[in-house]
Parts: sequence; structure tokens; C-alpha cells
Amino acid sequence: MRHFDLNRLGTALAVAVAGFVALPHPAEAGCKDRPAPGVNWTKCSKERLVFSGRNMNKAVFKNAYLSGTSFRGSDLRNSNFEGAELSRCSFNGAKLQSAKFSRAYGSRIRFIRANISNGKLSKAELQRSNFSLANLKNANLSNGDFFRSVFDGANLTGANLRRANISRVSFRGAKLANVNLRQTYMYRARFEGVDLSTVSGLTQQQLATACIDANTKLPKGLHASTKTAC
Repeated sequence: MRHFDLNRLGTALAVAVAGFVALPHPAEAGCKDRPAPGVNWTKCSKERLVFSGRNMNKAVFKNAYLSGTSFRGSDLRNSNFEGAELSRCSFNGAKLQSAKFSRAYGSRIRFIRANISNGKLSKAELQRSNFSLANLKNANLSNGDFFRSVFDGANLTGANLRRANISRVSFRGAKLANVNLRQTYMYRARFEGVDLSTVSGLTQQQLATACIDANTKLPKGLHASTKTAC
């Protein structure tokens, strides 16, 4: 019968265990990859960096930390930012068609002139952010929190704002044709001069808390209220 060399066996096991421990965690495996289409930066920390004008369509940023990073003018179509931290990020002029921002969070994010048509922003928490002149046509913003954000001049045609928090949000000059406002919290949301005639789900009770003026067009059956001072 052959006798095992216990010392050699112990050394071999130690090397094997060390090699296993050194393997990168799947969520961190791509963090050092260069920015490119389809790059996977899930749970990666990419804070205060500049990725302006890059082609990163279909990139994955799920649960990533992106605070202060600039994606200005980048191609981010079909990208996934679900659960990502986005405070003070810039997406100005970015292509974000069909991008996913569900459960993303942060404040003072800039989406000026970004194209987020068909975007998924349900349950996102993007307070005090700037969506001025952005294209949000057919975007889903349901159950999102956009407190004190700015949507001036934005195109929200066909967007879903059901149960969203748009309190103190400005919609001056925005297009809101066929927008779903059912159960939307709109305390002091600013709709002066905005055409609301084709929105759905809007009630007189909601309207009484919002800011409108003589140039605001309302759906049939609803009328202006002077209860709220704006």
C-alpha cells in the first residue's frame, strides 16, 4: 500500500484554496473593463469620471455607484441603470432610448436635451433633477419620485406618471398629450400655460393642489381652482 506524503498533500490543498479565493467576484469581474458597447459594470464604482461622447449602448450599470460622472452626449441606448446611484451625474444630450432607470436614485441629475423616449423610470428616485427639453415620449415614470425636478419644454407625450410624486415640479412649456396622471401626487406642480386637455386620470381634487393659470387647458369636466397659492 502506498503512503501519502501529508506535507505535499497539505501544500497542494493550500495552493488550491488560495487560487479559489483569488478568483474575482462575478459582480466585480468587469469593473476594470474599458467603456464600450455592452460593458458590464454591475455594482462597480465609477464616480466622478468623464465618459462624454462614448458609444456605450446596451451597457449594464445595475446597482453601480456613478455619483458625479458625466455621460454627456454618449450613446446609452438600451442601457441598464437599474438601482444605480446617480447623484449629480450628467446625461445632457445623451441617447437614452429604452434605457432602464427603475429604482435608480440620486439628486441633481442633469438630463437636459437627452432622448429618453420609451425609457423605464418606474420607482426611480431622482429628486431635484433637470429634464428640460428632454424627450420622454412614451416613457414609464410610474411610482417615481421627481420632487422639485424641472421638465420645462420636455416632450412627455404618452408618458406614464401614475402614482408618481411630481410635487413642486415645473412643466412650463412641456408637452403632456395623453399622459397618465392617475393617482399622481402633484402638490404645487407648475402647469401654467400647459395643455392638459388630453391627460387621463386627472381629478378635480388633484387639480386643486396644482399651479395653473388662465392659459392652462383642462380636460372636459374639470375647472380651475384658486385654493392653492403658487
